[in-house]
Amino acid sequence: MSRVTFIAGENINKGDAIALGSGYSIARKASATSSLYNSVIGFATHGAAAGSAVLVNRDTIFTSLSGLTPGQTSYVSYASGSVVSSYDGWYNSIPITSSGTVYLTSVGRNLSSSGISNQIEPAVAVDLDNIFVYFLLEDGSGYITTEDDGIISLER
Repeated sequence: MSRVTFIAGENINKGDAIALGSGYSIARKASATSSLYNSVIGFATHGAAAGSAVLVNRDTIFTSLSGLTPGQTSYVSYASGSVVSSYDGWYNSIPITSSGTVYLTSVGRNLSSSGISNQIEPAVAVDLDNIFVYFLLEDGSGYITTEDDGIISLER
């Protein structure tokens, strides 16, 4: 099992999606709203107060989550540290009044309601001011079209 210890840069809960900040040694909650903390490195194995040590599971399987939809892909939520269990969950986690850029970061395929197979991918920046419509196909792929006819592919 691949676990790495970091210093918590904020209060972290067990199961939070973790990103690195400040010289790659400070663990922060991953967030779809942050250009600095959108890339997930793993999941917190326990809670930790800011300034204390936090153990991060970087393995291929993490089984301490809840509310996942088996077979779907999970994404970093708009809420810091949270994971949503589908693309629709990610899209619906963004407040309707939001503007600017958010980040679509896939963290893995849901194996069960509590387990995920880590398949962390780089974040895709999405400009909320230019989204026109999005399409999600049954196989989990899809795309977003923008007002200027740009296309962001969500293919797996």
